[in-house]
Amino acid sequence: ISVFSGWSLLNSSGIAFIGQGVLLLLNMFFAPAVVSARAISLQVNGLAMQFSNNFKAAANPQIIKRYANNEENSAKSLVLKTAKYSYFLMWFLALPVCLLASPLLHAWLKIVPPYAVLFIQFVAIQSLFSTLQSSLFIAFYAKGRLKINTISTTLIYFIQFIVVYILFELGYSPISLSIASLLTDVLLGVVLQPILLNRMLGYSLPDLLQVLIPCVKISLFSAILPLILYCLVDVHTIIGFFIIGFSCVVSIALTVWVCGLEEEIRLKVSEKIRSLVYSYIHK
Repeated sequence: ISVFSGWSLLNSSGIAFIGQGVLLLLNMFFAPAVVSARAISLQVNGLAMQFSNNFKAAANPQIIKRYANNEENSAKSLVLKTAKYSYFLMWFLALPVCLLASPLLHAWLKIVPPYAVLFIQFVAIQSLFSTLQSSLFIAFYAKGRLKINTISTTLIYFIQFIVVYILFELGYSPISLSIASLLTDVLLGVVLQPILLNRMLGYSLPDLLQVLIPCVKISLFSAILPLILYCLVDVHTIIGFFIIGFSCVVSIALTVWVCGLEEEIRLKVSEKIRSLVYSYIHK
């Protein structure tokens, strides 16, 4: 128990270190307004992550239970489905936030700090890979195999901190922090976690591609229509704002339905919708 708790504590400490450490660097090199912009973006990201975490909170106990009962295949399937659907849910928030960050901040703050819009856009994209990483991490947690994953993750976070410090010393923009953070989460969620799952827990490459390929498809295909409309309308008007927001939701929903859901899930959802409509009509 002590060993397990120790590695878990180290992993949490690494996350806290990079979160607070980069704010310290911003304080050292830039004006308070830039720090405020970063803090606002993290606040928005926290609200978005909570939305995804509520979904994972229902799945994680089942994953741990299945691993404890030696139901390896069932547990793997649930881990992969949780990661995929968590990404889809986060994409429902990330795409609108990226496109509507400017009008949202102007409506919320009136006076928007410098870099705030870019910080929020980068953080929204970063949250996708962070969600993927945390969804896959539960497999190591359930199996009690935290050592290598924790050491690797903490080391990468430490390297990120050093790189950001060097970039700031060389006079680079605060956005270099967002780029470094995004690349770190891409490395952890798309490269490191899948490799460790493959080598330590026996997840095959086809299994992992069943998560990564649909996530890429959904992100690319569902963004086409909103991006076209974004170039044609003014998002700072009420009509333009709702057009972009509505197009994001509809485009993602349709793309997830066609490219993201298994046939079994589509049938269950269709049956549930028909049941609700039937009940509503007869009432």
